[in-house]
Amino acid sequence: MPNDQRPERYQHYTFPADRKRSDASYIKAARRLADVAPSLAKYRGRKELKPSEKAAIAYKEKRLRRVTALEPISEKTAAKLTRTAKRIGGAKARVTFPIPGVRAIKLRNIETPDTPGVKSRKIAATDYGMSVNVRYQSGVKRFYKFVYTGADRAALIAAADTLFAEGARQVTVWLNHGRASESQPNTERFAAMIGDDDAIEQIEKASPLLASRITSGGYAFTLDKNDELKAKTRKRTKRGRETQEDTETANWIYGVVGIFETRPK
Repeated sequence: MPNDQRPERYQHYTFPADRKRSDASYIKAARRLADVAPSLAKYRGRKELKPSEKAAIAYKEKRLRRVTALEPISEKTAAKLTRTAKRIGGAKARVTFPIPGVRAIKLRNIETPDTPGVKSRKIAATDYGMSVNVRYQSGVKRFYKFVYTGADRAALIAAADTLFAEGARQVTVWLNHGRASESQPNTERFAAMIGDDDAIEQIEKASPLLASRITSGGYAFTLDKNDELKAKTRKRTKRGRETQEDTETANWIYGVVGIFETRPK
């Protein structure tokens, strides 16, 4: 529509596809994203960019536009996390954020260094998964033990049992975005939350209302119907034929998080 026929607020409007973005704008975006996407760090001190370099920055910017709670990690930490996940969960298992060139993890529901009262926080890869140490200015120390098990109910329950034996105050599920918001104070309630029939039955006998609340916010709907919900992916063979292969469901469940806490005497 010609400018003179448009509503006043749309006169001389330039559509996004026709806009010309300055080099400085791309460089600013690269500087902002360089912590989680190290490949963009090389553009931070540049004055001009080639079209291919602008495209590389725009690609990362678009993929990360609505992603929150990303925590940058070192190359060494990322490699160890990947090795642990593959050793336990198989060749395709991963913990790091699944965008090529991004070296970060998601840590929702975990204190950040900017959280009021937090003195320090340390993230480390371990042989069992990952640990996060948080120290408060009040002297409180909180330790999150992220145990990688994959989406296996028996392994999840066994890990929760071990964490409670080690002194965890609560356990919750380790999801692909970090710690699940709902925690449980014992193995039985945790098992009910992830759909263990025996645990659900025991809790229902004691309190039907409690059982309903726990299971309604749980993960049984995915794990119970695993065979029915398996996604089918098609792979082409060298001869061009298509074959079907089952992929693991519930790949957004990484394992169990034990929450430990000590307070100053």
